[in-house]
Amino acid sequence: MGVWKIGILYEGEHIRGSPFSCQVFDAGLVQVYGLDVGLVGQELKFNVNATEAGSGNLEV
Repeated sequence: MGVWKIGILYEGEHIRGSPFSCQVFDAGLVQVYGLDVGLVGQELKFNVNATEAGSGNLEV
């Protein structure tokens, strides 16, 4: 894990700002609970524990 660089090319040239740096964490350290059964169109609540995966914002 660590800092990775992502390059985006258009017609063989980097777009503005490319390559981009981002922090990469181990997704295997994230635990999700409560996703046993779900129905389309119905609200489903679940828990996510990402405390061991590193710093950052969690988005679902």
